Amino acid sequence: MKVFQALHRYDPYIPYFEQKYATKSMSFKEHLETLIADRFYTLHILKPALDFSEEVFYTLWNYEALQLKWAKENGLVETDLKKILYAQIEAYQPDVFYNMSPTFFNKQELEENLDPRILKICWSASPIFDNETFKLYKTRLTNIPSDIKPASEVGFRSDLFQPAYDPLMEAYGKNTDRPIDVLFYGQYAKSIFKKRNKQLDRLLEYKEQSDYNIEILLQYFVEKEPVVNIPYIRRYWQKITYPPKNIRDWSGAAVFGLDTYKKISQSKIVFNAGVDFTKEYKVNMRNFEVLGCGAHMLSDVGIYPTGFEMGTNFSTYTDIEDCIRKIEALLKDDTKRLSIAKAGNEMIKNQYTKEDQWQKFKAIVESI
Repeated sequence: MKVFQALHRYDPYIPYFEQKYATKSMSFKEHLETLIADRFYTLHILKPALDFSEEVFYTLWNYEALQLKWAKENGLVETDLKKILYAQIEAYQPDVFYNMSPTFFNKQELEENLDPRILKICWSASPIFDNETFKLYKTRLTNIPSDIKPASEVGFRSDLFQPAYDPLMEAYGKNTDRPIDVLFYGQYAKSIFKKRNKQLDRLLEYKEQSDYNIEILLQYFVEKEPVVNIPYIRRYWQKITYPPKNIRDWSGAAVFGLDTYKKISQSKIVFNAGVDFTKEYKVNMRNFEVLGCGAHMLSDVGIYPTGFEMGTNFSTYTDIEDCIRKIEALLKDDTKRLSIAKAGNEMIKNQYTKEDQWQKFKAIVESI
């Protein structure tokens, strides 16, 4: 079985990646291999792609600097990124098109550009629900249990499909030198993190008051508005309206990929909180990253994926004040903190392997 796995670029990551590596001189293959080696979104990348096997062709279909290299190297005089994607699919001749950005594509273009014999599968676990888009695929994969509804009810099939432990995390998980007492990394955004934003505001306040080494590394978009409504001047005289000043002053810069693994491996405790739209289901990738890199995860009470046992593989809090109390208690109790972190690391390595994820994907394809 040959699978073409396509993901869209994550805009904040690309300049971070390009500043880190000299990508301009790379060929398409070298550029893609460097992307994969940097481990961004790796928990969702199928195993053969990580192994650079011919079974899976993986790419970021709208990453211009990458895709234009493929076009040039293959004699394609084209700058339209979708047309380049369809040319790649035609050249690769996959059995399955695994589209991890389905909302970017409509029925007409998929029908006109994909061989009807190619099985179409998509991934979506976001608050943007588009049932008509999902109907274009044989199944929609998701890691949110509440997304799984009868096809007779919503008009399309869904299958539960989880992230998986990255084998490269092995060395990071074994690290015992952890000078960071508490770490948080992730987004600070208006729409889907309102509850977590309030928790981070309080955690930043605690960071300023505490003697502990606490790092809060946030990725956010700055919003501005004119101070005066005078043509021309209003373009230059503006004030920042988002995020709040405490976020800009007290948080550190965002990290991605291997740098995230490194930060987690240097941390005793990592704070976690689910996104608003998943409600009681706590399914974010941080669950897997933190346990995979051997830190003690302190997360909100809720329903976690199979194998994630509260109090055994990680610790929980009921609100941010309870979280702060738990932080102080865990930092004073090395034995408890380390034993739970070890149990979590062992669980994730054994229950969520890349091989099992790949076999699950193949089983879903075979069941269609």
